[in-house]
Amino acid sequence: MVIKILILGLPSLNDYLTIPDNLSPEKIILKLIEATTDVFFNIPSVLAADLWGKFSTAFFYHFDHHGDSPSSGRHFLQPLPLISKHKSKGFVAHGDDLGFLFDAHDIYGNRINGTGLKSARDQETRKNFIKIIQTFAYANATQAQLTFDNQNVLQPFRADSTSFIKISEKISLESDFRFCQLSIYGAPL
Repeated sequence: MVIKILILGLPSLNDYLTIPDNLSPEKIILKLIEATTDVFFNIPSVLAADLWGKFSTAFFYHFDHHGDSPSSGRHFLQPLPLISKHKSKGFVAHGDDLGFLFDAHDIYGNRINGTGLKSARDQETRKNFIKIIQTFAYANATQAQLTFDNQNVLQPFRADSTSFIKISEKISLESDFRFCQLSIYGAPL
């Protein structure tokens, strides 16, 4: 007999990690990647933003653009064991945002063939990402909020509000970054 305990309506760790019988091995691997991404990248990021935000203004962003171009973080982070040698399908991998900020070049400064952004969607994402960085570069570090494109107000990250900037073809202010999943691991959200 399995006993499930729900606290405040949140799923238990068993619910989060349960894989239905009808999932294919590929979907199982994607679920494991999601869980390890939470443990190795998302929780440390949230904890760092929360700690930094206690002493200064901290903004948290989530790059969530499924690009059309083959450019990704693997060209920048390839020696690391956690980086795939192949383009991520169906999800945005750690470091994929780097390919939208920088063109990939080899150690001698030569552009790596086939790594440029080709689609209009990917170019728009790069343009928005660079605008966000410009906004931060020109802003006063003590500002309580930043205005982006004369319309979006970007709020600093606080664990009690969990607002974050979602970067894709459009920039948006979102809240509750993976709240349920990260709370299971003890993130202070």
